[in-house]
Amino acid sequence: MGEVDFEAELAALEEEETARAVAEAAEKKKLRHKELTLVREFSAKLGKRGVDFEVVPTPFDVFVVGVPDYIRYKQFLDKAGGDEAVEAAQQFSASCMLTPVAEFNAIASKRPGVAVQTSNAAIELAGLLEKKRQKK
Repeated sequence: MGEVDFEAELAALEEEETARAVAEAAEKKKLRHKELTLVREFSAKLGKRGVDFEVVPTPFDVFVVGVPDYIRYKQFLDKAGGDEAVEAAQQFSASCMLTPVAEFNAIASKRPGVAVQTSNAAIELAGLLEKKRQKK
């Protein structure tokens, strides 16, 4: 049997890790650029980020959610604690999505944390909306 060249294997692993790190850095830069572009675009269209809309960066894509409809928000809160919480989060997020819903659903169906992350952003917007209603 031949001897294992540990130095060559180590060099190959280091090369793979470097290539992976370079690819990850490029992807992060691309997503950050998309995030900033969406902030600029939706600020011009809708108003203030964090009040009128929210940009939600994830490791897979960047999404924009708007202020949810009050009834859908309440329906989501009723379902959020149950066995179908992730599905409820995805449906709720999709109803608030200002960027393409098909792209969101494709990612969220494989990565449920994305649905939770975007629904949390919409909940924050709804909370601001509720606070405004309570002041009236």
